[in-house]
Amino acid sequence: DDRIEERFEVRAFSWEQRDGVEIRHRDLAGVLVFPRLFSLAPGARERVRVGVLERDPEVERAYRIVVEQLADPAARNAGIHFLLAYDVPLFIVPARPRVLARISAVGVAGRVARVTVRNDGNAHLFARAVTLEFRGARVRSGLLYVLPHAEMTVSLALRGCGSGLATASVDSEPQVAPSSV
Repeated sequence: DDRIEERFEVRAFSWEQRDGVEIRHRDLAGVLVFPRLFSLAPGARERVRVGVLERDPEVERAYRIVVEQLADPAARNAGIHFLLAYDVPLFIVPARPRVLARISAVGVAGRVARVTVRNDGNAHLFARAVTLEFRGARVRSGLLYVLPHAEMTVSLALRGCGSGLATASVDSEPQVAPSSV
């Protein structure tokens, strides 16, 4: 029913990438969120304030702010209920941010290619896509963040390709040099 107030919860997580895996830790000490719980009537708005205690770090700090719709405990209707969730990245950037990204590995095994992007800088890399060109075929990934001093691997499905030279590139600012294998 679109006339019912909906309830939401806001949570903050510190965010890191280790061994190509995204890890989120609940971090209540480093990020302040207000209000954490709120209700919204249809058409209403709520301003959520987010503050951080650390300023000007040497290496960028990354957080995820998650706003989740809470289930209505009074609703006892049978059926499927969809709840909304928004996941927003928050970066506390150093005074002199730099991205030092490179493609550190490209591998093809069977019909799957893996491209690893490494960032040795002190600020995150935002890649619009990782592209692999292989035997005349071009495959693109979705969006990718690579946090400072981390690496992430993208798996791309290859269809109708034989063996041969593979060239990987990252669509980002600043540019990352292509790599071939």
